[in-house]
Amino acid sequence: MSRGLRVGDTIGRPIYELDDSIPTELVVVGILAPGDLWMGFASFEYLESHELYSSRSVHLLVVPVEGHKAELDNWLEKDVASAQTNVRTYDTQYRELQQVRRGILLVCAALESVIAIVAAIALAILNYIFFTQRREEFGVLHAMGHSRSWLVLRTVKETVSLVSLAWLIGAAICVIGLILAQVIIYAPKGMSVDFSNPAPWLFTLPIPLAVVATSVGTVVWMFSRLDTVSIIERRS
Repeated sequence: MSRGLRVGDTIGRPIYELDDSIPTELVVVGILAPGDLWMGFASFEYLESHELYSSRSVHLLVVPVEGHKAELDNWLEKDVASAQTNVRTYDTQYRELQQVRRGILLVCAALESVIAIVAAIALAILNYIFFTQRREEFGVLHAMGHSRSWLVLRTVKETVSLVSLAWLIGAAICVIGLILAQVIIYAPKGMSVDFSNPAPWLFTLPIPLAVVATSVGTVVWMFSRLDTVSIIERRS
């Protein structure tokens, strides 16, 4: 349908060079409705006897009797599948897809973990520099009666606010990119992006959480070593 074909038109590599899987001319005798599965049908006898198809693997579509799909799948996988015959049922396809999906998720998780560790180390160094530059300010505030917990909470609020703002900006840019991809790439092909799936968004959280956790830990540690008396003495 995407090529504007009609019943009676010819297809195949001699007609259209990108039809690699069709080495001879074939005549279109029917077109499935847009909502049907994307597949083509040809005479098995023709394919079996034609010399250009003789060295190619034969594809068979096996349709079970209603209510016997599980029985047929079990028979195909146990008795038909072999080194020479590849059986691809819905369940096997689904299991393969899940394995690929788990592999991709593990790779993404490992990559996110490495990035989060690097970000945490970098932030710990930046926090130390930040605290050193504001040591006198914190010392004066503590001497004026503000508790260490209040100072820690104030610093953590600053970090959380900045991290949250950065995450929201990044999420907004990502949503805009996904909408454009949906309109330009996926919609013309009849596909759509699932914006309600929480899994992709969960992969955006390790780095912000690592930043916040590192910030809290380093700030608490540095405030526990804050010597207010020496700071006031130096200022006087």
